[in-house]
Amino acid sequence: MSNMRLKVFSTGGFSLSEFSKLEVYIGTEAPVVAPVVAPVPANVSDYMYSVPANTDLITLSVGVPSPEFMPQPSKRSAVRGVNYFPQPPDLAGKKVFYRLVDEMGNSSSWQQDGVIPSPPPAENLYWSNAALTATTGGSAVGLQGETLKAYQNLSATVEYKAQAASPAPAGGYPANTAIVFSGAAITANYSIFYVLANDSGNESNFANGGMVPAPPDPQMDGKLSELATAYDTTSGIYKIKHTGSIEYTISSTYTSVYINQIKSGTISASIAPGGYSSTPITPRSDGGALQFTYLNTTTNNESALSPVISIVPKAPVLTAAGLKNSTGQIIGTNSPAITDITSPTTIRMFHSNLNNGTNLTAYVQTESTDHTASPPFSFAYNADGTPLSVWAPVTEGRYLAYSVINSALPKNESAAAFDGTVPPGPDSAALNGLAYSQVTNDVKALSNFANFGSGTADLKLLLFQKNGSTYDIRGTSSVNGPTGFSPGTLISSITPLTQASTIAYCYSDSSGNESVYAEDGIIESCEDVVGMSLIGIWYDSGSSKYKTYFIETVTKGASYAGAKLKLYNNNTYIGEQVADSNGSFAGGYSGIVFPDGAYNESVVPFYTITTPQGNESLKVQDGVVAGLSSVSYSADVLTLNFTGNVNVLSNTSAGDFPLYGGPVYGAGQSFPPAAPGSSILTINAGASNNINPGNPDHKIGITISNNIVSNIGENVIAPVAAGGVDIQ
Repeated sequence: MSNMRLKVFSTGGFSLSEFSKLEVYIGTEAPVVAPVVAPVPANVSDYMYSVPANTDLITLSVGVPSPEFMPQPSKRSAVRGVNYFPQPPDLAGKKVFYRLVDEMGNSSSWQQDGVIPSPPPAENLYWSNAALTATTGGSAVGLQGETLKAYQNLSATVEYKAQAASPAPAGGYPANTAIVFSGAAITANYSIFYVLANDSGNESNFANGGMVPAPPDPQMDGKLSELATAYDTTSGIYKIKHTGSIEYTISSTYTSVYINQIKSGTISASIAPGGYSSTPITPRSDGGALQFTYLNTTTNNESALSPVISIVPKAPVLTAAGLKNSTGQIIGTNSPAITDITSPTTIRMFHSNLNNGTNLTAYVQTESTDHTASPPFSFAYNADGTPLSVWAPVTEGRYLAYSVINSALPKNESAAAFDGTVPPGPDSAALNGLAYSQVTNDVKALSNFANFGSGTADLKLLLFQKNGSTYDIRGTSSVNGPTGFSPGTLISSITPLTQASTIAYCYSDSSGNESVYAEDGIIESCEDVVGMSLIGIWYDSGSSKYKTYFIETVTKGASYAGAKLKLYNNNTYIGEQVADSNGSFAGGYSGIVFPDGAYNESVVPFYTITTPQGNESLKVQDGVVAGLSSVSYSADVLTLNFTGNVNVLSNTSAGDFPLYGGPVYGAGQSFPPAAPGSSILTINAGASNNINPGNPDHKIGITISNNIVSNIGENVIAPVAAGGVDIQ
């Protein structure tokens, strides 16, 4: 039974004889069958209903029993009239009874069919034609099992439109909940009537929910086309932006915003040109049609959706995209790094302390160019669209997010897509623990790099060479640093760095975001720092060892304090000398000592310089020193043909020895230069000088071009300078 208009709806398949009638009785108790005489018993209802056979409409009789109603022939094709009542009597809680009466007056017994439910509180229900929902206010609506239905009314016409998709759960439809309906929307400018129907099929009195407004008409209000979705760059909240030149006004109705037919927010105040709505809206990552509705401020009923105003782009899909925080580029392993965007468009980057899409700080944006090409995409503009002069790196630890903005008016902006955080850059402790070598072409972690403190489980170490203002990747660690990198080789298979280039490092996380670069000095040239002409391999008679000898002190300044000069014999490491606090290598013998027996064969000396930052240069060869096996001589005379100065290193026999036919020179003195090819030194090894080539206690060391020429006694080592030596 419907108490909306006092109707009985036929839902089953029973048939009546041609002149039968269905009688309905509503009351607190079952009706009295005996004729009613005054006074009327208290348990007799005030209302009884009668309906012609096989119809769904009954008529109303007040205060009299049904026998006064005569059966009518069934007319299935006839138009049935409706008795309209502005509001039927309140029958909530009354019982409903039915019986059948045939044309001879014989009747069945009365059968109860549930009770009449109470009407819903219309003031607690807000209808939306756009969403086809009725939203409850601050209290629940209905009882468990009751179904909310919607009718529309204009003048004397009442029409069923829709009903809730599901009956009310325990406790009724909850407060502040959108109840989804199935059926049709309410006609614009009609009033909505609500009823509750229980599981017996009986409906309550109606509750007038007020008028439902018509949707906004873009043809009547052209300013709708000037409204766009956008992040308010000041507050970091997603809102509606007015892109036109005339204020968008809100008066007696509110405007609600829909994206892809999902309500995203409400415009509750006027918007000045270039301004934003006072209330936020909820972005949608799937984008879609931007539409608007009107909301009646008196009834809170909402209109249907307006026609599509524009299209909101989808949030970008980040396919292995990451930020290079030192240069402001989006890079990626896939092409393009950002997909599902409309081209041409602008990519905007945000950073935030939160990962929930609110309070985003609009940071920078790209140009409105074709972003379907391969990465990288460079950020060239500030968030407000002004040119970006210098990239200012994002603060480490901030969350990163990206949106896209359509180039076509009204330039809708998508929801933001998050892509991890900005990792920290290598700190000083990390840099002190890194050593790049051009000799082995790898990066090693020293013992003090075992923990760098700020690392996370997904970080990798990247090596770069700086070329002007650009940084070229040269290698990546094969392992992550959960709390630090263990000592040993971190990066191998490096694209070799060039001499005198600047080295830089950064960390990269699993999202592909790179930290700022941390420069770690340059790769020095050993020739530039020390100078090969100032270094030789000499015999130190005091220690009876061969050592590196500095002709004079080399000073590079405090910035070179701790630099290391390393000596190799071919690829065999011999030793190293560390510069003092002033970056100096003192003149004389260094601490680099050849092991005993190193000169039994030829020596090929190579030097490298390791900067205070731990970076080792390429090896530089400094001549060749021949071994004893390559020299022949007589026991009587040595003749040296030489192009430069000759130093007498030592003379362990008694007294000094003379040049043949010339002056006498003592140990440590230098012979003057001689013409190339001339014989300037002849030693009579068997004369009164007591220089005996066969006696190990008698030694003369001579250097040419700072390398050992000859050590007579134990070893004889050939020179490397032009002109050579003739031993006769």
